[in-house]
Amino acid sequence: MPATEFLAPSTLEEALGALGGDDTHLLGGGTALALLLKTGMVEAARVVWLGRVAELRAITELDGELRIGAGVTLHTLSSSPLVRRHCPSLARAAGLAANIRVRAVATLGGHLVHADPRQDCPPVLLACGATVHLASTAGERALALDEFLVSFLETAILPTEVLTYVHVPIEPGRREAYVRFTPGSEDDFPTVGAAVALRADDAGALTDLEIGVGAVGARATRHRPDPALWRGRPCTAPTARAIGAAVAADVAPAPDHRRSARYRRHVTGVMVERALSDAWGAAPLPGTATDPSPERGAGALHEH
Repeated sequence: MPATEFLAPSTLEEALGALGGDDTHLLGGGTALALLLKTGMVEAARVVWLGRVAELRAITELDGELRIGAGVTLHTLSSSPLVRRHCPSLARAAGLAANIRVRAVATLGGHLVHADPRQDCPPVLLACGATVHLASTAGERALALDEFLVSFLETAILPTEVLTYVHVPIEPGRREAYVRFTPGSEDDFPTVGAAVALRADDAGALTDLEIGVGAVGARATRHRPDPALWRGRPCTAPTARAIGAAVAADVAPAPDHRRSARYRRHVTGVMVERALSDAWGAAPLPGTATDPSPERGAGALHEH
């Protein structure tokens, strides 16, 4: 790895002053950037580490939103009482990402800026309507996460900007869930990750529904199925199946040497069904699909 200038500012103002140019890179936990630098996929004349900027490591409740600093580690995110209370599916997703060694240092900001579509937190944040806040010496701006995520390893952040906070709306009565399918080790990236955030009226009929899906295409995506499928209906197994099928039809799977596009699409539908079931209640909905493999036996969960 070529010689690189390493800076460790203690304030956001100092960090912003150190930016400029495509050869300067921000460093959070280093779990992604260090590998990219070592393999030569990324070159950096300067690396700016944000680990000493204390204001980026706070989680607060402010004006009906969770404000999560970009420097918060995934481990802290998974164990935060505030996050567990107001957005439990985000705590769950953070606690499932990678392994405990990675979670101890990987930050939410790095997680989002790296923009690997297989990451666990983006589907939850998309379903819950999160926004990201970006700062530069010229000022600040906010983007919906759906606008921030552009494509594979690509976001809307500018070379002169730092992702400072993620804001997640606090919605009393919101039911949410995150599920993932990993055919190998639980430490692996998921084949599909699906998050659901829903609301229901006093009679148990669905009034609002947002879905986030990851690991299927070039970026994590937000989905809002046709309200005719669900609005005013209880979350029964047929309704969940119809919603899952609609989301599966809406994704753009990226096939690889291990899994076909058809397989990814099918597993997407099943994972959305399961997330709906988990969000609605602890017990699976009667008749909800449990086998991710289309028209095949339970032993055929792996498609190569």
